[in-house]
Amino acid sequence: MLRKYFFLRFVAFFLASPVLAADPPAEPPPGTIKADVGFPAVGTKWVGRIVLQSGPTVTLTYTVIEDGVYEGKPVHRVVVGNDTNLYDVTTSNAIATLRFGKEVSSTLPHDGMLSWPLYVDKSWTATFTFNNRVQGMTIGPVNVQYRVAASEDVTVPAGTWKALKIQSETSNSAFSTIWYAPEIKLMVKRINETTVGNPSGRTKVVYEVIQYTAPQ
Repeated sequence: MLRKYFFLRFVAFFLASPVLAADPPAEPPPGTIKADVGFPAVGTKWVGRIVLQSGPTVTLTYTVIEDGVYEGKPVHRVVVGNDTNLYDVTTSNAIATLRFGKEVSSTLPHDGMLSWPLYVDKSWTATFTFNNRVQGMTIGPVNVQYRVAASEDVTVPAGTWKALKIQSETSNSAFSTIWYAPEIKLMVKRINETTVGNPSGRTKVVYEVIQYTAPQ
């Protein structure tokens, strides 16, 4: 659920041509988990910690509130400080951020990070346009290639969950690894990295859920 932060920091890297992947299998491999579309229930709260390779550590609190409407379509809503992040109800992917009720950014049709159902060896390409209303900037179309690499347990400060490990890669040495926990319908960990082949050199940002509270 920290996709806005990661996108703003790495948007330039995602403009490169994606690394092509093989066609995904029609069904999940035996013994692995399969995740259908879902979203945390209203009242769910969690705290996410962002650790930068250089710079301060950032901690943010997220709260799921009642669904709303964005441009005539129903959306899930998550409050983060003064911001409200909006997610497409059909796909649970991020589409916009409002600040004090005013749009500050949008990712249209959505960021495409999740493609349902999720299962090991599934791959897909997310294509979208990013708009930064504050800076008057539009970037796109952006293409990002994703693949579900594994089904495994992931441990973060908030607990341990069975997760689907999702990886993305671009041709200019930018990589992401995402752990999505179907049980709580939440991204509980994400690592973004660039290597020496990227214009920014070696960088690393780690996000983890450090507290999680289910609705009462």
